[in-house]
Amino acid sequence: MKNMRLPQIWKIGTIYTEQIRSVDFTVRHWEKVEKIPADLLDEIRKKATLVLQ
Repeated sequence: MKNMRLPQIWKIGTIYTEQIRSVDFTVRHWEKVEKIPADLLDEIRKKATLVLQ
């Protein structure tokens, strides 16, 4: 059964990475428009790494 679960986890992992990429794109867009502070960007990156773990 462990082997059957691996593809599902892999699919979920790819979905998370796609979501993070889209979030990263919007953050970069915001950075150009509103110039978000670096501290806020670091917090977003930390949360993104926690989601992946």
